[in-house]
Amino acid sequence: MTVTRRLPRVRVSANTLLLIAFLAIFDRGFTLLVPLLAALLHELGHIVVMLFCGIEIRQIKVSLFGAEISGADVECAGRAAQIAVYAAGAAVNLVCGLAAEGLGFGFFAGCSYALAAVNLLPIQTLDGGCIIAAMLSDCKYGHIIIRLLSGLSLFLLWLAASYLLLLSGGNLSLLMLIVYLFVTIYLT
Repeated sequence: MTVTRRLPRVRVSANTLLLIAFLAIFDRGFTLLVPLLAALLHELGHIVVMLFCGIEIRQIKVSLFGAEISGADVECAGRAAQIAVYAAGAAVNLVCGLAAEGLGFGFFAGCSYALAAVNLLPIQTLDGGCIIAAMLSDCKYGHIIIRLLSGLSLFLLWLAASYLLLLSGGNLSLLMLIVYLFVTIYLT
């Protein structure tokens, strides 16, 4: 019997397309396209492992805040497959970061490392939080533990971001990420 797979539906927000077009035209130093390349490789890591585990990819949504890959029954794929899928993005970033560092592409290496580190934080909507949720799936109070870990991690990240903002005097990107994660987890 032959199994036919449909191609996933890909949705890219208009804001994201405008940003990419703007960057392609005006970002001569590629300082903003490089992090986008690191993010693309991160998502490709998830996709490759999903396909390897036999999980059908139904939809890929790309927005200014990242990408969301919807697969058929990821939770039914088993705990090991779930953890592999969630860890794949950060693993690809670490490998690409090491390769880029060895080749002298320090900015790309730094972007890859930062993306891996942020995604491995134990925050509910990030890969690290999803890994912990998969590990605690049989625990009676697993959902409470992951919400508490998310809150504590966001608070500590907020403290670090506030301290860095005071030192640097102007970079709000980490604080914007924290606000986005807080709203996504606790207000939606």
